[in-house]
Amino acid sequence: MMTQTIFFLSRLKPGADAAAYEAWVEAVDYPRVRTIDAILEYAVQRIAAGPMGEKPPFDYIERVVVTSVEAYESERRSKPGREEFLEQIGSFIEIPYAFVASTIGDGAKP
Repeated sequence: MMTQTIFFLSRLKPGADAAAYEAWVEAVDYPRVRTIDAILEYAVQRIAAGPMGEKPPFDYIERVVVTSVEAYESERRSKPGREEFLEQIGSFIEIPYAFVASTIGDGAKP
């Protein structure tokens, strides 16, 4: 099956608490994602530092593997409580970058 991967790069909003956001991800975001059939894999990852220890320009990256972007968007838009969900996530983070990617070939495993 050909899949697509969506990445969201985000920053905490000024004054937002990282621990509160991460608790919200586990309590609200992850359970909601589990109800979207088009999502095959999903994880929010905290960005600790750049490879040389420098401060990264983002705080989090979300990796969403989907059956198709169209199916994902359709399901996401039709979920009950969407406005409340967007309001909640918007109180914690801003998402300046989102993009769709696909793996070249089969990838490589060590």
